[in-house]
Amino acid sequence: MVKVISLVSSLALTALLAYPLGRLYDFLFVVDRGFSSFIVPEGVANFVDGVPAAFFFSSFLLFSLLSGRHKYVWIFILVVPVVVFEVYNQIPHAYFPPAMGLVGWLLAQGILYVRGLVGRKTAA
Repeated sequence: MVKVISLVSSLALTALLAYPLGRLYDFLFVVDRGFSSFIVPEGVANFVDGVPAAFFFSSFLLFSLLSGRHKYVWIFILVVPVVVFEVYNQIPHAYFPPAMGLVGWLLAQGILYVRGLVGRKTAA
């Protein structure tokens, strides 16, 4: 049940973080949209660009925080299709979503470390 809650929360957090991470992606890498900029608004394009990075970030963060056993197996299962999509579509910038996943994992490890320190202080 915890895995399902983690997955649903990860998808919700992905929807919330996709646009800001898409703007970051657009800021870091000059994205030439070509003719499609007349058809697709810039906000939608930023949202679509940010979905893989947001999914990496949220899945690494939430599964590292909420899951117990086999959390890295579940992260691997969820992230492999996104990696294949990124490599197939944007090979020059395919490292950006895994970098966001690393940031999410480091943030989760920091939260777990602080929670462990606070737990020890209250128990003593």
